[in-house]
Amino acid sequence: MVKFLKPNKAVILLQGRYAGRKAVIIKSFDDGTRERPYGHCLVAGIKKYPNKVIRKDNTKKTAKKSRVKAFIKLVNYQHLMPTRYTLDVDLKDIVTADSLQSKDKKVTSSKETKKRFEERFKTGKNRWFFTKLRFPDVYYLWIGRISFCDCKLNNGMVFLSVFEAKILDWISRDEEGQEKERMRVKNEEQSLMRKDKM
Repeated sequence: MVKFLKPNKAVILLQGRYAGRKAVIIKSFDDGTRERPYGHCLVAGIKKYPNKVIRKDNTKKTAKKSRVKAFIKLVNYQHLMPTRYTLDVDLKDIVTADSLQSKDKKVTSSKETKKRFEERFKTGKNRWFFTKLRFPDVYYLWIGRISFCDCKLNNGMVFLSVFEAKILDWISRDEEGQEKERMRVKNEEQSLMRKDKM
């Protein structure tokens, strides 16, 4: 079988606390080890993604928004989804399997990984790696009036399984109708917020 989970391959984690996070393979162990007798790999990924930087932000705010948090982990091959992308960040000298043995080594290597990721983000290369995965909108029922809106968890918004059929019906409607409904609900929310401020 062709080995495609090679170093520098970008992957998405599917299980655990970092599920849905993007990572890059540093070293792969196809045959496993004594402690882990299955195919696994050492990955470094993004724990916290950078925020969107806009033109009017000052340098301090830009630096704060450009921060990245990294993680290092040994992951089973079954808990990874490989992508077609590769990321040419050299982390072999920083992150090794030995660096996970003690907490101090892990902290220092994750800090160094964080620096390398931030440098890469600031250069503007591999933008896709530094963006969150977007999942389909979940629709909630707003109790104040019986209307649907996006999942901004404001006061009075809860998900009710009783109305599951209505929600499915709402999602199955054509996109244009959904967009109109979203705009209507958004306008209602804005008008309510204006009234509250007054």
